[in-house]
Amino acid sequence: TMRAKRIPKIVSEILFFIVALHNKLQSVSSLSQKGNTDRMTRPSFLKSILVFSAIGSATVPSAYAFATSNNNSNSDNTSNTNIEKNDRFNQNSNTYGFADGDVFSMNSVTSRPTVAYKSLSLNMPQFGVDVPVALWFKPEEDSNTSTETSSLSPMSRSINANQSTTRSDQDKKPIMDYPTIERSTISISSDTVKLQTATYSHRISVKKIGSLLAGLSFIPEFFAKDFTLNPTSKSGSIVDGSFTTLPSTLTSSSSSKPRTNRPIVILAHGFLGSRFDLSHLAEELALQDFIVLSPEYPESLSSSYPSVDNLDRSSINEQLLKFIDGELKLTPSSYGIVGHSLGTGTVMTTGDNTWTRVCIAGPPIRRDGISVTGNTLAITSVNDGAVSLSRIGSMIPESFVRLDEKSLDVRIQERSLPSKSILIIDRDDAPNHISFLAGNVNDSMVDFLSPLLPVAQALKIPVLDFDKYKESRDSEATADVVIPLVVSFLKQYMV
Repeated sequence: TMRAKRIPKIVSEILFFIVALHNKLQSVSSLSQKGNTDRMTRPSFLKSILVFSAIGSATVPSAYAFATSNNNSNSDNTSNTNIEKNDRFNQNSNTYGFADGDVFSMNSVTSRPTVAYKSLSLNMPQFGVDVPVALWFKPEEDSNTSTETSSLSPMSRSINANQSTTRSDQDKKPIMDYPTIERSTISISSDTVKLQTATYSHRISVKKIGSLLAGLSFIPEFFAKDFTLNPTSKSGSIVDGSFTTLPSTLTSSSSSKPRTNRPIVILAHGFLGSRFDLSHLAEELALQDFIVLSPEYPESLSSSYPSVDNLDRSSINEQLLKFIDGELKLTPSSYGIVGHSLGTGTVMTTGDNTWTRVCIAGPPIRRDGISVTGNTLAITSVNDGAVSLSRIGSMIPESFVRLDEKSLDVRIQERSLPSKSILIIDRDDAPNHISFLAGNVNDSMVDFLSPLLPVAQALKIPVLDFDKYKESRDSEATADVVIPLVVSFLKQYMV
């Protein structure tokens, strides 16, 4: 135990030596090549020490804990990633009450609509990289499938008992319910059909964060952490789409693929985001018969592939559309795209005027001044410290109709959302910039990056409202407002 406690200090001292050596080598190299001592400045040197020390404190204890836990218990062979349990989820089960990676009978989900999740690889031949793409869809059904009408339950998620919220116990119900929809539920009588619960392999790279936010190029690549995230939906069961044992009613050769004529929605994450940022929205859209794809863009904190000159969001989306038509062989009935933060720029520059668009925490305009017609929903908040209302207020076109949060449920039920709509969440406990992201993603950031927050603040490095979210923990409350609105808007104009 005493040795374990000394590890962060030892690592910090080692890193201090590495940085000092790095600085000395830079000075010698500079002297030999330029004839002068172009040394690292003292503030930059101190910045390096602070960052490395914080990284050591953040990564070493968890790594040590994982290593010792592996020595003391049998390893889990159901996953190829190091599983880091999320505080918001029970240590032994996910949101459905099944253990991570468990195999369960189809009878346990017969009464629940089922969504399949797959991790795809998008080959970018002109750049020599493969881009990860998350895919959610409802598996194909046959004539034995029963159809039922029901009201979707709110997006219920587990909350850490120790976290503080601004809402009272009696006010924890959602601000609105989900719209009533027609949906299909797989009906199977066999007890032998097995499915595996889906999990999301998520990664946070400190090197990528430091490089993009502060220009710190010296952070080693191994300062990263892998997470296995659980789906957050309680409206349905999210299963592994790569399952090998298909349900008895899904035995056709195409049954593990999405149906070809559904509407398609692309999700565009923000700066230092990930393909799972809007996974809670993806799960709900897939439950309602959308096919949802979420690529990882070059600015992702996951850093799943190396940076390549000229590889950008537009080139990835262009290749993704070819992939949808060619590899997936889909003929979508309509296209939609949803983006958060920097992703709203992607939203406004992708597709044509037939696409339906949703901009979350970002302006619904193109920065090049080109006008975009078509159906567009914008959502912003008065508490967004990264993309403030004062900053984007003048960018909101006059054609947009402002929605009243208190009457959203009526508009949703009546399918009367204007084709140009904007919701400005204006209350004391309004969301911050990352409150719009899935709770499991935010929790992984809080778990891993909290030790780095004081360093970032001391060095005045932008933290994109991470400090606010660490206190508010309001992903669930925000989703209760945002997801029904986004789903309803897309259904109204795409289906």
